[in-house]
Amino acid sequence: MQNLLSAPEALLARLAALLGDYPLISAWYTSVVRFLFPVLALLILARSIRSLLNVPHTPEIWAYLTLPNGLSEPLTHWENILGRSSASDVVLGYPTVSRQHAALIRTEDGGWMLYDLGSKGGVTVNGAAMEGESHVSYGDVLGLGGVETVLLPVPPEERAQQRERRRQEERPVSPWVGLLFLTLFQILTAFQLLSSAGDKASPAIPTAFFCLIAVMWGYFLAMRSIRRVGFEMESIAFFLSTL
Repeated sequence: MQNLLSAPEALLARLAALLGDYPLISAWYTSVVRFLFPVLALLILARSIRSLLNVPHTPEIWAYLTLPNGLSEPLTHWENILGRSSASDVVLGYPTVSRQHAALIRTEDGGWMLYDLGSKGGVTVNGAAMEGESHVSYGDVLGLGGVETVLLPVPPEERAQQRERRRQEERPVSPWVGLLFLTLFQILTAFQLLSSAGDKASPAIPTAFFCLIAVMWGYFLAMRSIRRVGFEMESIAFFLSTL
């Protein structure tokens, strides 16, 4: 056990003696990593930021609202504003429709609630006047200022296609290259600290970096085992921890 505990100290003593005999090694190493550190840092951050920016956030269609002109308007939000205003989620360009006429909101159980936003023309559900709010179901006819629309579900085939498209389009950049850059950055940093400390170098320096690298790789492998694919924020966090 004593031999195992003294092994890191013996290795550090040899490294200190080597640097003492060849001081140019430390000087050259410091000169090289002085330029290499910023390059590696930019590569690590650039890959993480690129993955965050390049992932397309494809809107998911929750339902459709048919319009009097025969077209259908997709509902892509949990809270959808229906009205004449161009800022509405579903624009109904009819003079009897208020600028913000009603709100169609999806509930946690997958249903829908319709709210009258103080419209002048009123809101009806299947021909019956609505006061304030009402639960609506697929196939119900929603009247906004006399303009009738129908709430329709997304067909199962289209929903399956949406899931597959999102799975393919939102696949982030592979994290392994960035992880290797980060590991190299950590190893070079440990050697730089040892070189700077000289004969005062402590085994705590490589031990701390070894533990950080082990925790980092252990976390990534554990997350990959449960099919996690995106590690952009974690990569940035481990990079900042290294600094």
